[in-house]
Amino acid sequence: MKRGFAPGVDSGLEPAHTPVGEVVAPAQASYSRLEVSWDGRHFSGSRASKVPLSSNPMGDILNLLIVSVTGDKSADLLATAGRGKGLRVTELSYETVGDGPIEPRWVPPRTRAILRDPYRKGAWYQATQQRLLDALSPDQVLDALTLRKHPDHEDKLFQFRAMEGHVPVLTSWPATRSYTGPFPVVLKRRIASGGRGTFLVRTPEELYARLQVEAAEECILQEYAELDADYRILILGSRVIATVSRQIRVHEEAEGARLAVKVDAPVTLAPAVVEYARRVAEIFRCDFCGIDIAESRGRHFVIECNVSPQFRSTGKLIGQDIAGDVIDFLVAKDVE
Repeated sequence: MKRGFAPGVDSGLEPAHTPVGEVVAPAQASYSRLEVSWDGRHFSGSRASKVPLSSNPMGDILNLLIVSVTGDKSADLLATAGRGKGLRVTELSYETVGDGPIEPRWVPPRTRAILRDPYRKGAWYQATQQRLLDALSPDQVLDALTLRKHPDHEDKLFQFRAMEGHVPVLTSWPATRSYTGPFPVVLKRRIASGGRGTFLVRTPEELYARLQVEAAEECILQEYAELDADYRILILGSRVIATVSRQIRVHEEAEGARLAVKVDAPVTLAPAVVEYARRVAEIFRCDFCGIDIAESRGRHFVIECNVSPQFRSTGKLIGQDIAGDVIDFLVAKDVE
């Protein structure tokens, strides 16, 4: 069945991280995943074995800092991949860091950092993310240029205005209670993640009811299109690393219909469609992102750009170690 909307949402979240700070031997060592120490040239473990620096697949970069909201599934995968490659991984939550000082032990020399999406269930930790960013140099941080040059990149209205004129998009505008049509229309929270905050509104009465729950100034309205398909394209650097189709789901609620998506199957897209995704990644200066594209009556529209995409379901579906690819990219990253 065809469903009409432009969701652009990620998968859900899971339980909290526990901050850690361990070093593990590289995968090829005989004591892989043994806790060891570092003397500047070698890993050394309780078995008195030495693993030379040249054996470390990540070179001399020892530390990986991952900061996310509590329950970020993909952050867990990134941490596991980092440990598997011989890095000392420290996991923190934005909730834990809060407004406190940035501790030097979190950002020692030879550190790479992944500062994930700072939004969760109404809590917005952008200021905390920016303070962490300020404590690091650009070449240390995944998506550093995006975070520095486009601090409002999570805002769907900002994204629409940045993409308009560069790629095909569905028209979006600030939500108001006085909107009288045409209907149906899509209502979205300007800042949301984890598949939350996207609704199909069919009548003025449904819009009024929904805006009793949602703050109008925190939402956008987006033109409705009857969709034939929905796609997620993952880009790492300038390289497309995954393309999948997604099922569109409608959950009926008292104030209207809530919209969500679920990863469905691998898909091959036309080069022109893939080029839209690459162009969006360039607009926002992304290292790693997920671009959501909708298809309607043979036309394609970019819905949004997710700078901290959830990728667990996609990686599992296509049998790819996406987290490992991201870690490999990060440690080789060189921002001019």
